Amino acid sequence: MNRDELAGTWDLSVFLQAPFTVSVARMAARDGRHPDPCHPSLTRYVQGQQLYFNACRPWERANLVVEEATDLNRPTLLGSQ
Repeated sequence: MNRDELAGTWDLSVFLQAPFTVSVARMAARDGRHPDPCHPSLTRYVQGQQLYFNACRPWERANLVVEEATDLNRPTLLGSQ
């Protein structure tokens, strides 16, 4: 987590960038939840993540930003600090 109160706590921070369609589908496969991010059972999760993204912009605070949405075996480094 890259919230203000945790800034400077970590030696290294990595942000894995993936759209909700991908991250929720992975969560569904792992936890047996519904795979559609628009499903009512996922409202709290999706809205919570959106609040975090809007408030903290973790991709701007991370040391490494990795796009791994399309192929888990071939992640792409988008940026580093």
